[in-house]
Amino acid sequence: MIIGLTGPMGSGKTKAAQILKEKGAYVIEADKIAHDLLDVPQVLKKIVKAFGPVILSNKKIDRKKLGDLVFNNPKKLKILNGILHPLIIKEIKKKIMIKDIGNWIVIDAALPHLFQGIAHEVWVVLSSRENRLKRLGKIGIDKKKALKIFKAQPSVRDYKKISDKVIINDDDIMGLRKQIFTCEKSYQKQKPRI
Repeated sequence: MIIGLTGPMGSGKTKAAQILKEKGAYVIEADKIAHDLLDVPQVLKKIVKAFGPVILSNKKIDRKKLGDLVFNNPKKLKILNGILHPLIIKEIKKKIMIKDIGNWIVIDAALPHLFQGIAHEVWVVLSSRENRLKRLGKIGIDKKKALKIFKAQPSVRDYKKISDKVIINDDDIMGLRKQIFTCEKSYQKQKPRI
């Protein structure tokens, strides 16, 4: 079974993925794949060609500089996604094909189209805007930058439209675990839709 786990930044999606990993799931992290791709020479060349050497530090892509550039400009974000997303999807598919990873796979991706056509079910982690801003503040992302990121992601309504299960993460860690357990239990009772 393959679960696509998604939600807006700061919702607690990564924490949910960690809980699922503890429960035995093989977790594929789309963000980690994207970060690793930035070090691939031909990918680096394409990105530098698209955005110029201003995004480099010590001949490597500076993720902060790149992020500041693309989250301030939807056209540039679209260009970056056009370069990275097909490669991320290819890597996700490769990881799924690895033998001995178990029969329970979770694809952790903020953007659902990275697992559309791959996942059997979509679980969305949502949280209030206030809680999301607090969580992002704790990791050094200020409100102004967070709001730009929120604007670049699908809306809460869009996330809900594609969800099979919605997990509301406005409680403590035990509340999150309980909801994940409920989703997992109900999923085990039904057959995947693809």
